[in-house]
Amino acid sequence: MLWNVATRKPRAILLTGAKGPESTVRDVAFSPDGRLVAGNDTKHHKVYLWKNPE
Repeated sequence: MLWNVATRKPRAILLTGAKGPESTVRDVAFSPDGRLVAGNDTKHHKVYLWKNPE
């Protein structure tokens, strides 16, 4: 889940498409321009990309 630090409210839920613990996103990083979010799951160690919600 992405949080808006200023408002302390959730901004978006990052989903991998898997079910259960495999859907947990462990680490995230933002692209230099802030438009993309990259993350990996805890089981398959795949990298996922999402558009950063505006």
